[in-house]
Amino acid sequence: MQLEPEHWRSILFVPANNARFVDKAKHVEADAIQLDLEDSVALADKAAARACMAEAAAALHAAGKSVSVRINQPLDLAVRDIEAAVGRHVQALALPKIAGSAHVQLIEELVEKCEAKAGLNKGTTRFIVAVETLSAFYDLRRIASSSTRIMGLMLGGEDFAHECGCEPSEEVMRGLKQQMILAARAAGARPLGYLGSLSNFRDLEAFEAMARRSRTYGFDGATCIHPAQVPIVNEVFGVSEDELERARKVLDGAKAAHREGKAAFAVDGSMVDKPIIERAERILLRARLYQKP
Repeated sequence: MQLEPEHWRSILFVPANNARFVDKAKHVEADAIQLDLEDSVALADKAAARACMAEAAAALHAAGKSVSVRINQPLDLAVRDIEAAVGRHVQALALPKIAGSAHVQLIEELVEKCEAKAGLNKGTTRFIVAVETLSAFYDLRRIASSSTRIMGLMLGGEDFAHECGCEPSEEVMRGLKQQMILAARAAGARPLGYLGSLSNFRDLEAFEAMARRSRTYGFDGATCIHPAQVPIVNEVFGVSEDELERARKVLDGAKAAHREGKAAFAVDGSMVDKPIIERAERILLRARLYQKP
């Protein structure tokens, strides 16, 4: 089942010019496949990757996959990437190294024209925006609210840490990423990513623990660089049986409280009021989306 971008938990990176990886991605249970035209593609191969991308997106779409495309940041490459990517097989564009809110709006103007040319409704193509520079970090709030197309906001730890002269460790990045989470939530966008780095894909136990800590801080989904990370991310950012059971108790209690004219009530010894009821409703919605019984 293809999910809308606002419900993606796991987004698996696949180089757009690697046909073998694209074919394997058809069988990975990621919520979306992100065809990469940026960091995983050498400069000399950019044009070839762009040429492969449309065919890869169509094949993934036919296999029932949602598709995102990560474009390049330099304007000459970005324009060509966008013109090639916008179409009925691509649900979102990942925008790396965004410089500021005006940068997003410039891209949006081009995307709107490409949608019209492709016969798509305005706003069909969503954005995942990555902030990876110091100047953009201090413009987080305006970037996050610069377009209604933005469904996800990320703070690119590796590039950002390099510019700051620090390590991209969880300890160092935690406070910075919390600020990104708050900016995303304030703008109605989803904070995507992790507190730490996802580069060590071989230690899956450590990766899962880091992903779980990330969820408690407010992250809502994340990218994956290896298929082995996908089931972990789906579970961590999905709905557990315990969460589902408590949500049902809360909503059953809310119905009973409504009949009795009460605004607040207790479930398992804990006070429940409007925000907790709304959270329970979201949990049940997510459970249905992810085909929980």
